[in-house]
Amino acid sequence: LIATPGIGFKLDLIDGYDKKTAEIFPHAYRADAQVATLKRQLDAMPDGGVFAISSPPRPYRCPPAPYERAAMVAHYMKHHKPRSKILILDAKDEFPMSEVMSEVWERFYGDMIEWVPAEFGGNIQAFDAKTRTLISAEEKFTADVVNIIPAQHAGPITHVAGLTDKTGYCPVNSMTFESKRAPGVHVIGDAIDPGDMSKSAFSANSQARYCAAVVGALLTGKTPPKLPLTNTCFFIAAKDHGLKLGGTYKPSGQGLTGLSGYLSQVGEDDTIRRQTADDGEAWFASITKEMFS
Repeated sequence: LIATPGIGFKLDLIDGYDKKTAEIFPHAYRADAQVATLKRQLDAMPDGGVFAISSPPRPYRCPPAPYERAAMVAHYMKHHKPRSKILILDAKDEFPMSEVMSEVWERFYGDMIEWVPAEFGGNIQAFDAKTRTLISAEEKFTADVVNIIPAQHAGPITHVAGLTDKTGYCPVNSMTFESKRAPGVHVIGDAIDPGDMSKSAFSANSQARYCAAVVGALLTGKTPPKLPLTNTCFFIAAKDHGLKLGGTYKPSGQGLTGLSGYLSQVGEDDTIRRQTADDGEAWFASITKEMFS
């Protein structure tokens, strides 16, 4: 069996935030009805309102995503609600490509986006749904639209099946992606502890190719081939303004170990950023055609 269980959410770490509350204040971190709900709330928000994003602790799906979301919301606000503000309340004191992203935020959105790290009260511990107030050990933040992205673990079926360990994710043999908990079951994608490799769609696709080749070899008594494991995260920070980060990886005794890496740099020419945006669109079209057509 090759399993791709995806992620689940830890809804008990923020006091006052549970499954029912998450439907009213959607995380919109999966491609489901919550995305439309969050969009309606953004449309209804008054000009001059506050849109708050609570960014989760690591590990979680697609590390740059909460910050790309802030840029996408800011792009909308710039054209429709220019007096509004975005608060990113972070459970961490750093985030991927912070220097590059901060440069882009300032250039395109001025002071519309404010990032509050854990050190200065960004780690949200409680939520008052009646007043839309997010509460940390040091601060209280009230917003018109609240987008809490919860801490994450492997999808619910993995816990029922006994595939997870105390981390909440599925430990696997990095050489074969075979579960360390259930022989004959291979797990790929966001549900595993990937070591240096990010949890992303690109990573999962690369792992799927690798795992399929390994399983085919194991079933036929052949030596598993050595295939590359790669990842690129594309994201859009402004119109025709793309950023990326990624790398190559190899299985090792310590997990999936990074061999090389790359990321967009501060001060890149707009031509490069436009090409990165185009490359991201092309990758999305290619991977969805490959998987679904």
